[in-house]
Amino acid sequence: MNDHATGAGRGAIPLASGSEAFVRVVTPDMPRWRDLGHKFCVRVREYTRVEPAQLTPDELSDEDFAGYHLVLFGSILDNPAVLKLYARGRCFTDASYPGRDGAEIRTLVNPLGTGRDILHIGGSDISSVHEAAIGLNRTFLDVTTEVDGVLYLRRLNFCVAPDHHVAVPEPASVRRELDLAGGEPNALAALAATFALCHYQTDHPGWADAVRGALAPVIDATPGPHAASRLALAWGLTHAFSGYDEEFRAGVDAMLTRTGRAAAATLRAEDTAAPLSAVVSDCMTVIRVSDHLESAHGAPALTEDAARAWQKLLRPDPGVAEDGLRDWPTVDGWLAAVLRCERYDLLDGGILDELTCEAVAERDNLGVPIGDASGGEHAENVLRKIAAYQDAGEPLWLRRWMQGSAPQPAGGRVPSGWYTGAYAPERAPTPARDIPRIHVAPTDGEHGDVRSVVARRDLDGATEYLALAGPTLRARRLTWKGHAWLTEEHTSADTTDGPVSVADMDGFGYVSAAARSAECDESRRQILWRHGEFFLLVDTGREHGATDAMTPADGVSKEATAGGHILRAGMSAIGVTSSCDEASSLSRATLISLGGAAQLAALDSVGYAAGGATCYVGGADVAGSLLVSEAGVFDGDDIWLAGFRSLRSDGCGCLTASSAVHLHLSRSRATGRATADTACRLAWNDGADGVDLASGSYDVQLHDFDWTSLDRLATR
Repeated sequence: MNDHATGAGRGAIPLASGSEAFVRVVTPDMPRWRDLGHKFCVRVREYTRVEPAQLTPDELSDEDFAGYHLVLFGSILDNPAVLKLYARGRCFTDASYPGRDGAEIRTLVNPLGTGRDILHIGGSDISSVHEAAIGLNRTFLDVTTEVDGVLYLRRLNFCVAPDHHVAVPEPASVRRELDLAGGEPNALAALAATFALCHYQTDHPGWADAVRGALAPVIDATPGPHAASRLALAWGLTHAFSGYDEEFRAGVDAMLTRTGRAAAATLRAEDTAAPLSAVVSDCMTVIRVSDHLESAHGAPALTEDAARAWQKLLRPDPGVAEDGLRDWPTVDGWLAAVLRCERYDLLDGGILDELTCEAVAERDNLGVPIGDASGGEHAENVLRKIAAYQDAGEPLWLRRWMQGSAPQPAGGRVPSGWYTGAYAPERAPTPARDIPRIHVAPTDGEHGDVRSVVARRDLDGATEYLALAGPTLRARRLTWKGHAWLTEEHTSADTTDGPVSVADMDGFGYVSAAARSAECDESRRQILWRHGEFFLLVDTGREHGATDAMTPADGVSKEATAGGHILRAGMSAIGVTSSCDEASSLSRATLISLGGAAQLAALDSVGYAAGGATCYVGGADVAGSLLVSEAGVFDGDDIWLAGFRSLRSDGCGCLTASSAVHLHLSRSRATGRATADTACRLAWNDGADGVDLASGSYDVQLHDFDWTSLDRLATR
């Protein structure tokens, strides 16, 4: 049964007559979900004496999509049938939306272009869906009507989403937004898309007025592909809502059709070998306009143009490069296309891992691009889309990135990106393989130059994050405790002189790079990172004036102190202290102390006292004990040695490595963790004791080791 009875109202779904069911009920194949579906089927039987069939997602066929209206329970996390709607932008039910304690019951009018409607009873977890489904059963009589012997379910658009609240529109605020658009077609089309999403979430007629107000002045215009693509998605959700007359609906569809044909003409003229970034916007416009027109009018539209767009988009593994997926809007469009057509084979080969690392390198723990000084921009949709996929069967949830650094104010508009992809709640696991604590991103050149280095323990906005850029490792961005603290726009043209050294150990990290620049022939920057405590930036050969020109981010105050300054944001503070040593080869050191209390003092052995820790770079010679390593940190019982080669005391070889290793030692437990890049031997007591290490990381028991020499270095 395809046609809606006039008396049932627009968007009403026929459930059953006295002899035939017109719907299938689809639930995840688990007892609690099956019970919810069964209760709905029984409720229909009570009124019609016919019980609809109940299926699992595995039992659902293409014939069911084409031949029956559907009632879908759950989200993309537990019901794969919902993913078909999600992929077309017809629902957004995932781990974050509607979120904790949120649920939705929505009628989706012909969302897949099959001539069939879908009732979606969804939520981010089964508890919320259970409450919504029970509520629907209790009010079943109020939301159904009988017309000509057929029981209809009236159009529903119910949603509770505490984490994504959208307020009732204020006419003055809407008018202000329209005035700011200045009559520009692209700006008004994008604004209309945002207003339509608010209408979708609230079903408030005021948002329909806002959509009409945005589009009425430009309904005869042809907006650009990006704005039209967004509008096609949002308008596809709400065009069937009350609040729009048929003339307005026809006008908007005509505008989208013109834009789709203009984008298609651009694609026909485009070189077949054009990079993906040059065609993705036009391709997605054609596809989304085609999807909407098919859904709204029940017949295929722009068929040949859409086929051409698919052919240009679905390149096998476009790669992460300038002409492929380096540009994040390109990534966003390409992943949307892959999800839309269910071509998961294109995601084989670890491309998601590669994209994840690229995204991790370019955004801080608050989801903001590292070069953005405002700190107020939301994460790109691509991060949310990556989270919606699976690679090797393991979800790549990127928690916290998918949210802004602060919740939306109650009266604010929905962020323009939230509706296009999944993101996970805070409790979701983050596999360690997806988050390198120190991530080095090279340039695309042949000489191994460095584009950026990122230091982070995880993706939690409360933990420290430091972004460094270019071969001189200039600090660009620092976030911690939910705040952006320091920012810098990087404009260096320096080149790397040799490879970057990295040590990534539990509790400690180390990065070092040498560079040639306009300021001096050669300089070196070394970063010693004590997790949760401080960053120590040590510069050798760099002129004193060529230090980081970092400035406090918005909302951060700066107070001068005797040795530097203190930054404050909210209830948190960070101390920045500098020290110079004209007599040694050490040019300058800067301590960024998390918490603001630690002070920096230069030692006489190529080292520093950073609060309660003793730090060395390039080795140390103290009271007869000689340490040869790239860097070392002594903090209480813990000792970290990056690029370690030997420790000698009074001419005796206390601890040696045949090739450089990274060590984390504990004096009280006489144990250590050794990480070797190549096979080597770690020996002590003049070679009497030792262990052979292959490439990898190992626990080491230091039997009969004399810690006296290390004590001398640790107590400086």
